[in-house]
Amino acid sequence: MTTAIRAPASLLRDSSIMPGLRMGFDSMAAWDKTSLEFDDHILKRAHTSTIAPRHVNKIQGRSFSDPIYKPPSFRTATSSWSPPASPTSPISPSSIPRSIPTTVTPPRSPQVNPSTRAAPTLTPRERHSLAARLYAAACTGDLAQISILISLGAPLSTATQVKGLYEAFKPAKNGHLSALAGAASQGQIAAAQILLSHGAEVSPSVAQSSSSPLHQACHANDIAMARFLLAAGADVDVQNCYNSTPLMYAVKYGSSALVALVLSYYPRLETTAFMETTAAHWAVFNSRPEALALLLRAGANPDARMVDGSSPLHCAAMSGAQDTAGLLVEFGADVVLRDGQERTPGEVAVCNGRGEFVEMLQRVAREKKA
Repeated sequence: MTTAIRAPASLLRDSSIMPGLRMGFDSMAAWDKTSLEFDDHILKRAHTSTIAPRHVNKIQGRSFSDPIYKPPSFRTATSSWSPPASPTSPISPSSIPRSIPTTVTPPRSPQVNPSTRAAPTLTPRERHSLAARLYAAACTGDLAQISILISLGAPLSTATQVKGLYEAFKPAKNGHLSALAGAASQGQIAAAQILLSHGAEVSPSVAQSSSSPLHQACHANDIAMARFLLAAGADVDVQNCYNSTPLMYAVKYGSSALVALVLSYYPRLETTAFMETTAAHWAVFNSRPEALALLLRAGANPDARMVDGSSPLHCAAMSGAQDTAGLLVEFGADVVLRDGQERTPGEVAVCNGRGEFVEMLQRVAREKKA
């Protein structure tokens, strides 16, 4: 289509001037004429065609063809239609289509169970650092710090090194304790409760703690802590890295009441520790005649042998402990039992300059025969 350019009227009246402009206007006129002729041609074909006539409707300048269509009556169109309910009238549940639920449950956000959350990934160095901080917080009873450290992933089974833990050796040897053992050492029952509630082992293995929490409670002569741990299921026969038992610690460090408490849980009295010593040997070594009496009444063997064959009576003869020796003889200790060097308790006493001990043994022997 040629674009028409508007020109002055004087120029348009003169056909000899700018014929190109007149040609532009003639092209537009020709296009309108062609369009009208095309519409007339379509109408003529509609009248002469054997096909069913189609009505041509012209609406606002547009032309389109539709087949003959007879609209339905008003009654037919409205037979299955009802007016909408008034905004102020209540909606009956029966009027709601069955395909639409009468109650709609709003979507819920996904719930996350804290117990199933993945634990934070920690490097070995981070684990040991958190474990050391947890041990320190347990020893001081800092409950808030304990909770924070546990939430950060502090391991409950990782031990912390403790210098000079075993002071019986000269020099004292180091050990490692769990956080719960640290709390037991310092009598922090509330801290122990939190640690146990989060899964701390009440009787950890030697790898997790060279001495158990119950060992440390007995070492501190803490009857309340020992009672709490035993009630929580602590193993009364658990052994530390040197095979010592809580009963042995109670005999050495604790009161008679603590020894009686541990004995009430029926520990194995024949268990041996370092150098094959029993709890009865520990009572003699530490001059604890009241603890020895409790052990003997509970059924401890007065003739138990150490690795060198020494009985508790041999040990008493070595130190000259006449009170413990008298108890042992009273409960049936063999006064002529020989150790690994074929010595009797009396001979051991003579070798160590304990003449009074020999006299005591002879007197007890005469009384026993009488």
